[in-house]
Amino acid sequence: MNIQSTAPEKSGPITLGGIAPFAIGAVMIQPSRLTLIGPAGEVSAEPRVMQVLIALSEAGGDTVTRENLMERCWSGMTVGDDSLNRAIGELRRVMREAGADWTVDTVPRIGYRINNSSDDTAPVLPAARLNLDRRRVLAGSAALTLAAAAGIVWIATGRPRRNAEVETLIAEGRQALREQLPYRNRNALVALGEAASKAPEDAEVLGLLAIAWRDEAEFASAADASAAARNCEAAARRALAIDAAEPNALAALATLQPFYGDWIEAERRILNVLEAAPESIPALSVLTTLYQSSGYLGESRKRNDQALKLDPLSPVFQFRAALKHWIDGDLSAADLQIDRTIELWPRHPAVWNARLMLFAYTGRAAAGLQFLNNAEMHPTNLPKPALALWSAVLSALSGDRNARGDARPVATAAALAGVPGVPTAIMYLSYAGQLDAAFDVANGFFLRRGPLAASGQAQPKVSWVTDQSWRRSMMLFTPATESMRNDPRFEDLARGMGLANFWKERGKGPDFRTVDARR
Repeated sequence: MNIQSTAPEKSGPITLGGIAPFAIGAVMIQPSRLTLIGPAGEVSAEPRVMQVLIALSEAGGDTVTRENLMERCWSGMTVGDDSLNRAIGELRRVMREAGADWTVDTVPRIGYRINNSSDDTAPVLPAARLNLDRRRVLAGSAALTLAAAAGIVWIATGRPRRNAEVETLIAEGRQALREQLPYRNRNALVALGEAASKAPEDAEVLGLLAIAWRDEAEFASAADASAAARNCEAAARRALAIDAAEPNALAALATLQPFYGDWIEAERRILNVLEAAPESIPALSVLTTLYQSSGYLGESRKRNDQALKLDPLSPVFQFRAALKHWIDGDLSAADLQIDRTIELWPRHPAVWNARLMLFAYTGRAAAGLQFLNNAEMHPTNLPKPALALWSAVLSALSGDRNARGDARPVATAAALAGVPGVPTAIMYLSYAGQLDAAFDVANGFFLRRGPLAASGQAQPKVSWVTDQSWRRSMMLFTPATESMRNDPRFEDLARGMGLANFWKERGKGPDFRTVDARR
């Protein structure tokens, strides 16, 4: 975009109360609440600062002149340059604190513009396009739920004709969903909520919206998870009333409950969806995780391969494929896959994390440190605790074997501080031979027992990756935790998690032992 291009000048003061929430990149802006919510947290903004942000967002990346900003944000009052300069400086401050992946650039002698070039997948979206109001969605979802309870039935009319704007919104929502990141999921909610408001009888749109709310239920804090689950169910029921076979709605309902401790029923629900819709990517994705979390490594790889064939550019299925090669003992294939994935998704947090895992737990911690210290490869808004944990782990593992264990205090502290640190803590402690500490973290996280029973219960307001709040156990069946699986205490852990019963009920034991022996 040419930075000298100025936006068509709008007139009239900006009234905050009449503007619904919208998103720019990874940040949700709520004008009426004077808040920005991004990967680094929620930040309050002054009314004047919020008005300036709205004026810039409406320009869609074009330059807004200083004169136009003063007219619209100060209601024509005569103010000096210092007032606007202070507002811009304050806007940049709150953006940084929210973890914005975009900037407000100065165009010399003209004005200012939003520069969102840091993330090509999340373009600047004008406020007029993104008028999803959370209160309206909650109210609408409640209305849908009540209508369903009253027995109101919508007649299926087939897929309605879509206009170009709805198609664009759907594409934006799909792209945000495929990244499976908490802060990008908010972009999906905004885009798909707007699409649903414009196409209320489109079952596919409602099904996709149900998937976004389902993901939000997993990503959200405890205070918001129930509302997200209700919205997921309402959107899914509405979609199924229009089209009883809508695959996204079926998948959303089937995967809305955590599968931890409910292994048999969760598998049954997901397999039922796949019987009706074999190409349901959301169902395949969750089933991949369920099987990895329960030690059925071959079945997990098979389901991920299916999903990757359907969406070959997905960062999630690509990095999982790399980890599957590692689990199978083919490190060359794992490296080749993860390097290709990084070329396509260089700043995706889960891809970056997978690359570090493959360095850390294959005897190449020194290479991992070099990768970690390359700031150009850091994901957007990388939290300092995540950087500190990986730095401690890789530093400990890069020394000789007698030096391993140096990161134990950092690892256990990270597990207690919040769920994002639990998988790394368990894998590091097991790989480093600190099995007592590894089982303390695992028993605390999965069974709420032992000295670290509070492990993973602290939840950050905004997480940069899926934060394991549903107690995923994929890390227990990786090469890094082989020492744990060979320890007699692992059987007690598996019984407590309900895995032993799952293996018995399936009538087919897990294949992790065979894979371990082959490796």
